[in-house]
Amino acid sequence: MELTARNKYFRTTPLDYGLVTLGGFFRFWAVIFLVVTIGIALYKTEDPVAADDPDMDVKKVYKVMWSIVRLKSAASSLIVVLCQADLQTSSPSCSSSSRARSGSSLTTRSPA
Repeated sequence: MELTARNKYFRTTPLDYGLVTLGGFFRFWAVIFLVVTIGIALYKTEDPVAADDPDMDVKKVYKVMWSIVRLKSAASSLIVVLCQADLQTSSPSCSSSSRARSGSSLTTRSPA
């Protein structure tokens, strides 16, 4: 949908940007995710686990996941995945300004 259509049908005062910013979109769905997760955790009950059942319940699974995340190698992997490593200073950086400083932008070459 074009910007003029958004301004015509959804707004009383024309603006030069879309209906929702990317940050606003992610913030909205993060809140929805947390509310649903907390609601399920509080109100959903599990069937009792039999003593001879080899499967783990939810609490055991989260304990194992947390013990894995606390490992040094897993923590450093999470930093690399969640943040862009600034290769010039060898320190993790989660800002887009470090990408601009290091010159590593995602541009494509036009065919010659």
